[in-house]
Amino acid sequence: MDEDPEFLSRKAIRAIAVEATINHYQIVITAEDMAEILMERCDPADPCYQRAAECLIAFQEGKAEGETAREAFIDALESAGIFYRDE
Repeated sequence: MDEDPEFLSRKAIRAIAVEATINHYQIVITAEDMAEILMERCDPADPCYQRAAECLIAFQEGKAEGETAREAFIDALESAGIFYRDE
């Protein structure tokens, strides 16, 4: 089985289930997944968005812990009114 080097370079974060549509959840486990949801569904003017973006970048650069980025992402979801389940 060939391993995808791009996938291996992704940094994993403890899973969060984010509601995509009613009763349909997307399991989010990488900083890339979180960044995509952040950009598509949250308000860039929101300070929670800005903190989450900064934390995700820092995590990808190895300058922050995954749990810090995860907590900031959850704060941004809550601020945007996006339902999630903490796995």
